[in-house]
Amino acid sequence: MGYQIVLVEWIDSRMSLEPWEHEDCAKELALSRCTSVGFLLYKDKNKTVLVTSYGEGSVQGTLAIPTRTIKSLKVVR
Repeated sequence: MGYQIVLVEWIDSRMSLEPWEHEDCAKELALSRCTSVGFLLYKDKNKTVLVTSYGEGSVQGTLAIPTRTIKSLKVVR
């Protein structure tokens, strides 16, 4: 069974690396815009699961993305 190769653009949390910072600076901390490419193993309303490799009933490099954070999902192949 083959899986679709997809490109996913999604939003993730970000943590400041500053030990102490002014409140105004903390309020301006931007979310992370992420891009991931992989084989689409599974997708439902809660999560989208990509893998980097698959074969003989096994997968490797699993990434679970909260579906609600996905901005776009495009089939590459």
